[in-house]
Order: sequence, then structure tokens, then C-alpha cells
Amino acid sequence: MTKTPSGNSTVGQRIRELRQARGMTLAQLGEAVGLTWQQVQRIETGVSHLNIPRLTAFAKALGVPVSELLTEGPSTIDVSPEHYFRNMGMTEDEARNVMEYAEFLLKRRRQEKDQESDD
Repeated sequence: MTKTPSGNSTVGQRIRELRQARGMTLAQLGEAVGLTWQQVQRIETGVSHLNIPRLTAFAKALGVPVSELLTEGPSTIDVSPEHYFRNMGMTEDEARNVMEYAEFLLKRRRQEKDQESDD
């Protein structure tokens, strides 16, 4: 007998798809919605339930309307950073500068964490 996925796992799968398309880690999404990465993982796998405020927080963190999390099938939303920057009215050069700066900050943060673990 084939098991039909629950609504929780369908929403969780959509959250995972959008998170991965955004290049976000479980920890980054968790921080954005006030949860641990383990809690986000449980939501993505359908083990934990979502209430309306939490669903809204996930939608906001992923930059999509709540309805996008409730829709089955391929996403209709362009979740690329380029799309996000275009919607903010940035030029291509401005968007590239933001991405380069973000990469710089991430690299610096990783170096700081490595130094902390070496101490």
C-alpha cells in the first residue's frame, strides 16, 4: 500500500526545496525563524508540525508568500539571488557587489570560527 504524504511533509518538502534553492543551510534558516537547525530538519521531514505564525516566519525568511509553501508541484517563484536583487531595483553591478561582500563576510566568519576552534 502506498503511503500518502501528510500535509506536514509536503510543506516541509517545499521549505527544503526553497531553502536549498536559496543556498541556505538548515542553521541559517533556523536562525532566521528562531529555531535550531535540528528543529528545521524535523519540519522539513514532516516530523514536527507548523502553526500559522511559524509558517508565516518561514515564508518571510524564504522570501515567498505563504501560499507558495502550501502549493504542491514545482515552485512558481524565482528564488535566485538575481531575482531578489532585481526586485529590489538593484543594477547588475550593485547586485554583484552585494554578493561579493556577502561572500567576503562568510569567508571571514568561517575563518573566525576556525580560529575559535583552534584555541
